[in-house]
Amino acid sequence: MSSGGAATLGRPGSRSSLAGGDEQDRILDEANNNVKRNAFYMKRAIDEGHTGDAIKFATDMIYELRTGKLSPQNYYDLYISVTDELRSLEAYLEDVHLAADKKSNLYEKVQHAGNIIPRLYLLVLVGCIYIRTQTSPAMDILFDLVELCKGVQHPTRGLFLRSYLTQCSKDKLPDVNTALQGVDMSDPKPVKDAIEFLLQNFSEVNRLWVRMQHQGANRDRARRERERQNLRMLVGTNLVRLSQLESIDLATYKEVVLPRLLEQVINCKDKIAQEYLMDCIIQVFPDEYHLATLETFLGSISQLQPKVNSKDIVISLMNRLSSYALQSPHAIPDDLEMFAMFRDYSKTIMQAKEGMPVPDVLSLQVALVNFASKVYPDRLSYIDDILSNVAVTLQSTGSKTAPAKGVRHVVKLLTVPLETVSTRVLDLAHYANVLQYLDFENRKQVANSIVQSVLEAGAPLTDLGKATTLFEYIAPLLRDLDDTPPLDDSLKYEFEAEQHDVARLVHLLNASNTDAQFALLQMAKKQLCSGGPTRMPFTMPALAFSCLRLIPRVFEREQREDVDQAVKSKNVFRVVHQLISSIASTSPQVAVRIFLATALASDRCAFEEITYEFMTQAFMTYEEEIANSKEQHAAVQLFAGTIQHLSALSEESYDTLSSKVTQHAARLLKKRDQVRGLCLCAHMLWTSKCGGKNRGEAVLSALQRAIKISNNVMNAQEQAELLIEILDDMVHFFEKEVQCINAERIKNVVELVQEHLADLEDGRATKTIKGQFDQIVDRIKAKDGVSTYSHDAGDGFAA
Repeated sequence: MSSGGAATLGRPGSRSSLAGGDEQDRILDEANNNVKRNAFYMKRAIDEGHTGDAIKFATDMIYELRTGKLSPQNYYDLYISVTDELRSLEAYLEDVHLAADKKSNLYEKVQHAGNIIPRLYLLVLVGCIYIRTQTSPAMDILFDLVELCKGVQHPTRGLFLRSYLTQCSKDKLPDVNTALQGVDMSDPKPVKDAIEFLLQNFSEVNRLWVRMQHQGANRDRARRERERQNLRMLVGTNLVRLSQLESIDLATYKEVVLPRLLEQVINCKDKIAQEYLMDCIIQVFPDEYHLATLETFLGSISQLQPKVNSKDIVISLMNRLSSYALQSPHAIPDDLEMFAMFRDYSKTIMQAKEGMPVPDVLSLQVALVNFASKVYPDRLSYIDDILSNVAVTLQSTGSKTAPAKGVRHVVKLLTVPLETVSTRVLDLAHYANVLQYLDFENRKQVANSIVQSVLEAGAPLTDLGKATTLFEYIAPLLRDLDDTPPLDDSLKYEFEAEQHDVARLVHLLNASNTDAQFALLQMAKKQLCSGGPTRMPFTMPALAFSCLRLIPRVFEREQREDVDQAVKSKNVFRVVHQLISSIASTSPQVAVRIFLATALASDRCAFEEITYEFMTQAFMTYEEEIANSKEQHAAVQLFAGTIQHLSALSEESYDTLSSKVTQHAARLLKKRDQVRGLCLCAHMLWTSKCGGKNRGEAVLSALQRAIKISNNVMNAQEQAELLIEILDDMVHFFEKEVQCINAERIKNVVELVQEHLADLEDGRATKTIKGQFDQIVDRIKAKDGVSTYSHDAGDGFAA
């Protein structure tokens, strides 16, 4: 018995038993002790070579399986103990049989056991030895054993006896790749006999299993049904073994195996057996066989007992074939219209089960959608028909929301198609009709699934109608609705992740035509601007940058006289302005960055007034909304870097903006930020593309102001560092031939730095600072105009 079997049939937490719980334990312990004692004497007899004694003790050991006082779970524990010990006897008897040149008459000897239970277990054991040693034809022995086992009619004892027969014979049946004594593999009869043996044994096992329900009083019926469920694997194992025979090809399955199995299932007239065995048939046999026998199998379901859950059987089959179609899409025959068969049979089930609960109807439709979307992903009409039927079913309940037990099925109905058809759900006419029956949280779950599916697909959204439909489907993520609950702080991270995904979705809006693209962005603007101050800081930047990507395309078309387009680049700039302004108070740092990025975009289009307007808006946002010193310093750096790259401004506009940046740099909270900001402004002033490069005096003014501020820094080490940074910039400008930066001014700063370095205490930091200073001095020595100055650590520059 496999370990999987042990796990399935192991002792449950709450035991049902024929005797009381304590009595069960006592009986089981006593039986196990007897097994261990007889096993000990059996092994000693084996060691001494006493075959008769070994069989006698084995008989006494197996005798414990005669008990009728143990529950099936406890009986299973005892069965495992006994069969484990029998392996020693099996190995010994095989050696004895081979030593006697296969003339040991073991088959006759073990039949002298006084009780039928030990006798049959030993006959199975010896029979398998005869097959393995090729003493007698395999099928003669196996058919003899399957008949002999009919002598045990007690359901529990008979089930386990036949399970032992199945276990022992699993590698001894004639098959296409086996070679057994007296078996001519060119003759199909032995293989047919092997199939017949397994079918007969299955029939007897199932009959015993069904009879278990009639044992005991009616008041114990629920307990017996639980026990039967625990023993179902003993029945299913026969079907597993049958499915493992390589000799069962499609024709044999279709003409022999399946009809026999269905006949057994239908005739047993037991609800538990029919539900389990039908599912077993679905799970153990190949998908190709199910495709070829689909109509036969579905037809048999209608012959099952009325209380059988036909719905779950059909769902199991649809799910199995759905997975197969997903893995092997080309294996589905073109002429096999499976969807129509499953759809019609689903209707038959619902009509037969009059008053079927809505959740059951929905679960059946989920399986149908799963099947249609995986087997026929190109036929959206199948999915749409199912959704239409579901909408009618939900409407018939008279409620605005799906039944509580059916909600998860509705969610699956809407999310399962996403796995295969992805964005094509936007073409489904009845998708929204079903979606409206979910509450907010479940609509949001569906919305998240849709967004993830679209993002994973990565296909551009080019059609305005479909994009609008998409944004309507994901409305719970875009704005507060009537049933939107207040945002809980514990869900903040989840909320932000959702909004980031929505922002990613915006970047998929990509039409080839500029007018169509602008229409897409206008639609997105309308949808996203309703998100309020909690959502817009996440979504507006994405939309603004999508607009900025559109501007070069629009502007390029504007320059061509042969192109007619409705949207103008200035219209797009106007939209961007609205988008940024909407988040200026909630996300000022982001707003400043986008204002500056837009200024650069308009500058490339040579729109001076628009450029100046966006720069002005950036400064206003900075002045009114940003108070944090770190954020102010970062903003000043952005201002300087942006102005440095502008080229379309007039001299007057440039002077106004550059002066503004310099003022803000000088007003930063920390002096080191002021100094570094002014140095940055010096670079901005010199390298600007506006109005030429005659700004030497302004550069010098910024650097002198930086020196003045650094002189007021109280920390000596920090002061020295700042002066060295200023010196580095001055040398840079000297190299760039800025007229106002001459050797004399550099010499003065060098001397100033030396004065401060002399006051620093020795240490690692001081050594680093001096090293930086020495590198700058080396650069100075190498330049004409200052090479006459020499550096000495003690005396500084000397003429």
